[in-house]
Amino acid sequence: MAKPYSFDFGLNVVAQAASGMAHAAVAELNGIVSSTVTKWWGRERDIGTPEAKPMGGHRP
Repeated sequence: MAKPYSFDFGLNVVAQAASGMAHAAVAELNGIVSSTVTKWWGRERDIGTPEAKPMGGHRP
């Protein structure tokens, strides 16, 4: 499983989207897909942070 992107990277992406750039342009500039920008933007709007959700499940 891949590691999540860094928190700073997520903040930069959200800041670019907040500045008025199109999600597709932000995605191309940062080498990610536009759905990631949309997901992080929505998470920032809903809970106040683009931070990744916890990974993994129960480990004994």
